[in-house]
Amino acid sequence: MNITKTDEVISKKNANKRFSFRPEERIKQSRDFLVAKKLARKFHTHDFIVLVMERKSKDRNLTLKSRLGITVTTKAVPLSPHRNRLKRILREAFRLHKHRLIKNFDIVVIVKETARRCTYFEVEQQLLNMLSQSGFLKLT
Repeated sequence: MNITKTDEVISKKNANKRFSFRPEERIKQSRDFLVAKKLARKFHTHDFIVLVMERKSKDRNLTLKSRLGITVTTKAVPLSPHRNRLKRILREAFRLHKHRLIKNFDIVVIVKETARRCTYFEVEQQLLNMLSQSGFLKLT
């Protein structure tokens, strides 16, 4: 079977879509954070509190995407470069593993004070362990 250049381009485009982090995959509005805080299941890791809530659509034909919201307070992480670094790391971990989620969820991550010096691999490991142990992540 011959693979043409157009097949390669199409497969790269699909891969890029799968691993992108689009604006509709972000929780931005405070009411969405508040709803998650009230209704979501709460899980604790060493450095994070993770709220997970299934997204449901009123329209059966509409497919919803999983969304991520991140809360890093100044009290927990006082220096803004460290806060921004943690947010980048959390977004990257979500972006690379969102296709493994079983359903469409709203995930809110609240960063604890102990997360100040976390590396990417520690953050990724904590999130993946929590999501897989709680049954939200497909095992590959």
